[in-house]
Amino acid sequence: MDTEQESAGGIRRWIKIAVIVVAVAVLITFVVMIVLGDDHGPARHFSAGPANIAAESEL
Repeated sequence: MDTEQESAGGIRRWIKIAVIVVAVAVLITFVVMIVLGDDHGPARHFSAGPANIAAESEL
């Protein structure tokens, strides 16, 4: 009988579970990035400034 209800237009159980798992994973990732993500990002690689550029040009 459970399959008859799902076929009638309800969302299947495995889809609900998959959506919940993905949502929780995204939420955990977002929280970890906010809490532990001090200086990550593209600007981190350019923080050395002109000294880094000068060192590369001497090579």
